[in-house]
Amino acid sequence: MQVRRASVEDLDAIFALNVQIGDMHHQHAPHLFATPGPSGRAFLQKALQEADKYFWVAEHQNKVIGFLSARLESFEHIPHLVDDPMCHVNTIVVDRDARGTGAGKALMAACTQWAKDNHATVIKLEVMTFNQDAQAFYHALGFTPDSITMMQTLNCEPEEPAQ
Repeated sequence: MQVRRASVEDLDAIFALNVQIGDMHHQHAPHLFATPGPSGRAFLQKALQEADKYFWVAEHQNKVIGFLSARLESFEHIPHLVDDPMCHVNTIVVDRDARGTGAGKALMAACTQWAKDNHATVIKLEVMTFNQDAQAFYHALGFTPDSITMMQTLNCEPEEPAQ
């Protein structure tokens, strides 16, 4: 297996993997995640070309089996936060048929090295509560919970027009 920086030529494979994770998220949280559609491809194409986002792919036998996207953040303009660079993992996906092969660990290792090379002191990511497999994966890599995001779903009916 090889991990390398992604390029626009990897778009189709990245999009297919993104549909896998998108379907899972939509299935478990349809109030937050839309059904994956073709607009996701244009979103990823643009993201692959943005200077502040970094993408890696894991390949096995010349086939992309996973990808990770991340960005560096700094809170220099918020006085009550430390302004050290922080690596934020946006997305990590390994093809459902390739899980357990070490692709996820290899992608996270590449991201960790990149974060260190860029003087980040923390790697942060979000994981949905329904995604127990991902939580176990991150825990095995040494990640610990940092905060809890809470939400309340509102069942709002559209207002009737005044007559």
